Amino acid sequence: MRRVALAVALTACAWAPSRAEAGNPWEELMGRKPRTWSDPQGRFSIDLPVGWAAKPRPNEPFVDFWKRHSNQGAVAHVTVAMKTVPPKVNVRHLALHVEKDVKAHARGYQVIARERVQLSGFPAVRTHFTYRELGNAQLVNEVDQYVVVIRERAFIMTF
Repeated sequence: MRRVALAVALTACAWAPSRAEAGNPWEELMGRKPRTWSDPQGRFSIDLPVGWAAKPRPNEPFVDFWKRHSNQGAVAHVTVAMKTVPPKVNVRHLALHVEKDVKAHARGYQVIARERVQLSGFPAVRTHFTYRELGNAQLVNEVDQYVVVIRERAFIMTF
């Protein structure tokens, strides 16, 4: 289940490759073989979309996933954090705690939208927000963040 929720979220932000950069006509016709990546600390595993690379942060509970578009130079970045939580934690309550932590570190934090969603059949909270990079008013980042609780594990996925 953990793999499904993360794969759904990560695939949602993956760019569909153009025919020029597909590189493998077999994958284009028949689909690609799954490429499962497992967290070195055993917290979760996912099926990585084509072109994505995982970079766990040493001594931190985060894993970064990156993809650079070869032609346009655009970069997609997803951060996944997994935390153990007590049984029956309410996802909305956890999302409020996560928001408080994000506000403390993101200057100019401003919520654009917040909604309840489902990720692989589990209730989740999606928060769409902006913040100023390094406090600079001209460097505004736009973020989608999903908080989902699966049994006694919480996943915070930041796109």
